[in-house]
This record gives sequence, C-alpha cells and structure tokens, in this order.
Amino acid sequence: MVLDTDSIIRYEAKSYLVDLMEDYDKGKLIKISIWKSLGYLEFTENEVISSKMFRDNYGLSDTLVFKEQKKGRFLINGETYLIRGRENTRLYLEKH
Repeated sequence: MVLDTDSIIRYEAKSYLVDLMEDYDKGKLIKISIWKSLGYLEFTENEVISSKMFRDNYGLSDTLVFKEQKKGRFLINGETYLIRGRENTRLYLEKH
C-alpha cells in the first residue's frame, strides 16, 4: 500500500519508492525518515546519534567515504550506488 504522502520518484520510465531520507540544514543532519508499511518513521539527529543499535540496524555510519566511479555511479562506504533521480539539491540513490 502506498499513501499519497509517500516520496515516489520517476526515473527512466520506472517508479521508485524512497525508503530512507536524510534532511540536512547547512550540512548538519536534522532528521532521518525511514519507510515502514504505514508510512515514514521520523528520527531526529539526537535520536540517531544516541543509539548505536539504531545506526547498526539501518546501516548508518558516523563517517562517509565517498568516491565517484563513473558518471552516475558512486562508491559510498564500500557500497556502489547509482543516481536514480535529482530534485533541487537532493540526490536519489539506489544501492547496486
């Protein structure tokens, strides 16, 4: 089930549901939203950084190692991601 408020992007004639969003203000993480069956659960920066189990469960890390491999393909913390869409200053990535 997909609600009207869900983040769906369309890229190259395919639709994607965004399952994790990170919101930043001037480079500072302010909120993480994670898709669950009834909608998005939202967590503040303090909730995220105070719980190591939360970070481990969702694959979040205190550091980010980023390297562009090819146009539209990136290596982030050892995992390859493809850009599936762009909107203003936001990138939508898919783990490859």
